[in-house]
Amino acid sequence: MIYAETLLVLAIFALLFYLSMRVRVFLRSVKDSGPVGFGLVLIALGLVLFALITGRLVKPTGIVSEDQIVQGAFFLTAAGVAFIVIDFILKKLRKKELLGLEGEKREYLKRVRKGMTLEDAEKKAKELIEKQGKHGVKVIASDREFKTWSVFLEAGAEKFKVTIDMDGDVVDWETMDKLPSYLTGAN
Repeated sequence: MIYAETLLVLAIFALLFYLSMRVRVFLRSVKDSGPVGFGLVLIALGLVLFALITGRLVKPTGIVSEDQIVQGAFFLTAAGVAFIVIDFILKKLRKKELLGLEGEKREYLKRVRKGMTLEDAEKKAKELIEKQGKHGVKVIASDREFKTWSVFLEAGAEKFKVTIDMDGDVVDWETMDKLPSYLTGAN
């Protein structure tokens, strides 16, 4: 008889221990999912309470009436929906805020960072050669070197190389007989 009682107590203890682990895992997942998880739990509790009272599985006591239980179930469900809606709105606002910060960061980097773009370097090189009295200037190739742009141009039969630094100043320009082999593909 003592063994049976001991086994029964051990089985109850094991069951309660298992259930406590399941509850902890469930609560951790609710915590990780944030307001949406909490809202879903409230909705589920409200619906279960409503199902229990309308299915006559739970009898109202003298302290709480059936109408109060139904109102409580409705309140839990409404609170759950409110948590989900509030979380959705907060995520949208946070996303807008983060996008705004990203835009400000890009503008800051654009203002602070020195440097010319490829299009700016090609335009400046073309204007320089046109100022020399050459017409029909076209860009053949551009090459980024360490802190400079090398722009290769052609005006008729003449070929030019213009080197521009990152501040937009022309460092050097020269007339060339032919283009470098790495641009033409010849060895």
